Amino acid sequence: MPFQKPNSLTEEQYYQIVAFLLRQNALIDGQLEVNASNATNIIVSRTTTVGTPQQAEVQKGSGTAIRVVLIGVLGLLILLIFILKKSRNTTTI
Repeated sequence: MPFQKPNSLTEEQYYQIVAFLLRQNALIDGQLEVNASNATNIIVSRTTTVGTPQQAEVQKGSGTAIRVVLIGVLGLLILLIFILKKSRNTTTI
């Protein structure tokens, strides 16, 4: 990290990133400083539970993607038929 320059951050910068992420997710107090001496003592706990989606919610869908694909295939078939008919109807002098 960062992607363009791997391993270019100092150890202190890595701890600052960890502290930022923990604060942003309300997992630690905003005043707590994360460093090498206290990182192992930090207890991360979330007071609210994060539920997993139910199977029915995951499988719900309007089928829009399938409809778009079918319409696209149908359009290509119509175009192909039109092109084939035009090529057969040419007259030579």
